[in-house]
Amino acid sequence: METPNTLYHYCSVETFLKIIECKTLRLCNIFESNDYMEREWIDRFIEDELNGLGEKYKGFSSSLRDLYYRNKKHPVYVMAFCEKGDLLSQWRGYSEDGAGFALGIDIKNIALEHEFLVGPPCPSTDDKNTIGYWEVIYDVDLQKQHVADIIKRNLADDPSDKIQYLLKTFQAADGLIRWSAVTKNPAFSEEKEWRIMYTPRIDDTGIHGAIKDVKFIKKRNIISTCFELNFSQRSTLNEVILGPKNLTDPKTVKLLLKNKGYDTTNIKISKSNLSYR
Repeated sequence: METPNTLYHYCSVETFLKIIECKTLRLCNIFESNDYMEREWIDRFIEDELNGLGEKYKGFSSSLRDLYYRNKKHPVYVMAFCEKGDLLSQWRGYSEDGAGFALGIDIKNIALEHEFLVGPPCPSTDDKNTIGYWEVIYDVDLQKQHVADIIKRNLADDPSDKIQYLLKTFQAADGLIRWSAVTKNPAFSEEKEWRIMYTPRIDDTGIHGAIKDVKFIKKRNIISTCFELNFSQRSTLNEVILGPKNLTDPKTVKLLLKNKGYDTTNIKISKSNLSYR
């Protein structure tokens, strides 16, 4: 996997202003996305693989199944990016029907700044393991192969060796939980999505993860939680594209960026090439 130099986040005018002014990226609960199969799409392949293991691994299958579903309940907070910067479906779906913006972000610089994992994260006692980035996998054959590899690599058939048995079970559950956050229905493949993901463990004692400060926002008709990731303006913002219905003067965008402390020398500001109205 090679990370593109620029990935694009499509957003409304209001969100664009907030990102530019506050220099923060908002990570929202994946369970509240527009895909109701988020983190569940992979489950069918896990069940197929476990059911095919046979009687010898019945205990392992049962333990892994229980651990996987129990721990997958912890939410994943994400910010989504697209490989393409001027894609009609993204404008229509995520950018006020083309009236908003697409920000071209160098995700690798953010990863270095915050010491991200290059890969899906998982709830962990080590804060550095709770935040990472990866591309979304849409290929069903590849999804199935990932599931099979994780399970077969950690097969355990001797419950009497408790330490090894538990270790293998936890490793398999951990791997499957991580990949559940980056596998999606291939019907969404046009989005060519990459994600920054944050996996805190939230309980009565507090928030355990790299970002401690939780925010509360109105989302549709509910109060939702989110987390904000700060970024340095240096070499992080590469490009700003105005949507096909966005009537903002590009000169105003440049003035805004300068006013907020961005070095506009290397930030490309352009208008969408799509004839959509």
